[in-house]
Amino acid sequence: MHEFTSIKKTLFVMASIAVFGIYMVFIKEDNVFPVVVDSIDKERIYQAVKLSSGNKIKYEIRFLEFYNCLKKYKPLYKLRAPKGSEKSKYSLEVQVSLNEKLLFDVKNGKAYRVLARIVDEYGQYVDSSDTHAIMCDMSLLDTQDKGVRAH
Repeated sequence: MHEFTSIKKTLFVMASIAVFGIYMVFIKEDNVFPVVVDSIDKERIYQAVKLSSGNKIKYEIRFLEFYNCLKKYKPLYKLRAPKGSEKSKYSLEVQVSLNEKLLFDVKNGKAYRVLARIVDEYGQYVDSSDTHAIMCDMSLLDTQDKGVRAH
């Protein structure tokens, strides 16, 4: 009898974890990402940092036509990472406002994954969005290399 009760408890815990996982991936509404994306002015200049192989390079960017592609984001399970060399991978962190950042994963000239992060006045993590799938060509951004290595 004790074994049967133990099996029932184990099954209950496993089912609960599965239901929670399904909720988190498929049902839970992302309240952070849409707000951050909607606050973007595609003509405004934003500060960005490219993170690649231990290097940090500062940029000024304007979203321009990239913004229209970004607005077509999809759930992460629809992600199709671009083909190409792993050496072409980097991250781009864009400061959208004092407390909001967008973090892009880029490979072979295409941004394919993005999330929003909320930070406090000291730059410390407060909250983040779900990660979303996109497929946006980086040439759609107006990018100006400031020639400054960030620290």
